[in-house]
Amino acid sequence: MEREMRLATPTIGGPSEEFLVARDPADIMAPAEAALKESGVRVVQTGSTDAGRWLFGKSLADRRVLVQILPVYPGRSTVKVTVEGADNLTRELLSHVSAGVRLRLR
Repeated sequence: MEREMRLATPTIGGPSEEFLVARDPADIMAPAEAALKESGVRVVQTGSTDAGRWLFGKSLADRRVLVQILPVYPGRSTVKVTVEGADNLTRELLSHVSAGVRLRLR
């Protein structure tokens, strides 16, 4: 049961952005992780479930950040970025991380 809890997708509250990517989930993990690091987010945990893959990190401002990569159908995925909080810093971090992931996936 402990192993299952470690592999379950973390949940955080805050604003999120979703966008479609014309790639398989496995091809998105490395660019998404690089975008997080570039944004000052330290990846503390990664995992996958039947629903998809995910990256969980902490920002320099101690905000939790979750990137979920959900398969839609072969060759197409949805990327969902969520940042904990409800202030201007949260929205700026969300915008920066989402833009970084999009840029790296081009």
